[in-house]
Parts: sequence; C-alpha cells; structure tokens
Amino acid sequence: MRADLTMLWEWYDLLCDQEKRARSRLVTQSAREPVIERFRALPGIDWIRAATFYAYVDTPWRFKRKGD
Repeated sequence: MRADLTMLWEWYDLLCDQEKRARSRLVTQSAREPVIERFRALPGIDWIRAATFYAYVDTPWRFKRKGD
C-alpha cells in the first residue's frame, strides 16, 4: 500500500509540473494575440478563459453559411 501511495504522489507531482508548463506556454502564446489581451481587460477573464473564448469565436466552421 505504501509503494502504491508513493507512486500516486509521484504521478501527482509530475502532472502538476506538466500543468505549470502548459499554463506557461498558453500565457506566452496568448500574449502575442492583441485580441486576447483585450479580453483579459474584462473583469473576471484570465488567460484560460480569454484563450478559450478566442478559440471558440475564431472558428470559421461554427456557422453553416457565410451570411449567418
């Protein structure tokens, strides 16, 4: 049981490190987009929400036709 818990904690630490690196990459890449910077100026909007909203709104296939 002790070995299993030790292994789980090691995995947790690795996942935390990966999350930090992914967040850092997201912030670095998002800082290059002026639109995301403007979204961040809104209250309650941080990097993740701003980048997610930008990715959703910027997808061209979300409308069936050009006039929609």
